[in-house]
Amino acid sequence: MALDSFHVESGCNKLGLLKKLNRLTGSLSLNIYLNRSSDLKELVEDAREVELKNKIHVQALFIIFEDLIDEKERSSSTLSFWMDVIKALEPYQELKELTIVGYMGSTLPYWISSPLNFVKDIKLIGSSEVHSLPAMGRLPFLELLMLENMCQLKVVGMEFLGIESSSSSSTSDVVVAFPKLRKLILPPSQ
Repeated sequence: MALDSFHVESGCNKLGLLKKLNRLTGSLSLNIYLNRSSDLKELVEDAREVELKNKIHVQALFIIFEDLIDEKERSSSTLSFWMDVIKALEPYQELKELTIVGYMGSTLPYWISSPLNFVKDIKLIGSSEVHSLPAMGRLPFLELLMLENMCQLKVVGMEFLGIESSSSSSTSDVVVAFPKLRKLILPPSQ
């Protein structure tokens, strides 16, 4: 069963409606419209219900946030709601392509850099509040990584490569970061 696009908005469709649709195939685009900061709290619970991890036949996942929340309504607590939402939207580990657009949390979820992932393409677009990147260098099958419009991202460190600094490591330790990477697209420096 194919479902190319699913629109989520307060008072309309809920992500939880997808919970039992575990035979979805191909690509799935979740278009999430946020009009008020209170929508985020509701969305966190809704995102937990969808159980994307059980959608084992979905090969490409597009999570598109359309943030229409008034600047006056924003607070530091809305950042934690963003992070809770994206953590809850964890896909099946054999997903091949992941695109996240308009995510407004300050960090990315642990699952995005799990070395158990089979993901080949990751595109992070308009994640303007993200200030650091997880250990994406540990992704064994990643071929394309695109980072675009990430205004708060100022430094990409060793942790991004998946290299952990420790005093016990010897100089002969060899670390292969991004073993399959073919294309890396980074935002221009500002």
